[in-house]
Amino acid sequence: MWHQPPEDLSLPDQIPIFPLPNLVFFPGTVVPLHIFEPRYRQMIQDVLAGDGVLALSLLKPGWEARYHDNPPIHPVGCAGRLLEVASMPEGRFNIRLAGLGRVRLDEYETHRPYRMARAELLPELLPADGCAEMREARNDLLGAYGLLVAEITGCQSLALEGARSAPFHALVNTLSAHLDLPSVIKQELLNEDNVLERSQAVTHVLRLELERLSQRKDGSGPGTPTVH
Repeated sequence: MWHQPPEDLSLPDQIPIFPLPNLVFFPGTVVPLHIFEPRYRQMIQDVLAGDGVLALSLLKPGWEARYHDNPPIHPVGCAGRLLEVASMPEGRFNIRLAGLGRVRLDEYETHRPYRMARAELLPELLPADGCAEMREARNDLLGAYGLLVAEITGCQSLALEGARSAPFHALVNTLSAHLDLPSVIKQELLNEDNVLERSQAVTHVLRLELERLSQRKDGSGPGTPTVH
């Protein structure tokens, strides 16, 4: 479900980082997370005692060898606010985090067991509401998504009708977050400031995936989707 970020959004200058190996978080979306490592249990306790905001960031490739240290992260992440927090046995938490806005993270040394960064809020550049470019991009995106759903399931998605009336940025970010794509591709989508270009990139990836599935049916080799 899309949660519209407030227009007057402001974030703390310094926020905790929750780095993850395979999750890219987008503004306006909501993600459930299970918090079990001691350092991140402490982070949630501190966030609850503060302003309720933290940032999710994707770990760069090769993180496995240094996971319990501080392996490099992609500098563009997404800040989120805690919506729900459920305490679990042994100090663990189940949380739901609502995406507020894309941020550029400038990490710095800290005495805390978890990582902290200075956060610069990044713009979401939107075309004029209802302009021809937006209408075309929406139709292209929903058309590619509908064809892919039909190819996979053999029937049209019932969600498409509701998607046609959704705000454009909501549609683009929700599909970017929830489509089954490699995390490196999702990170490229998150890096894009222009929502129209992000939409076009998602459409491109959907069409590549549709082509790959068609080739597999024909016995050709699968392609690998990329964002251009």
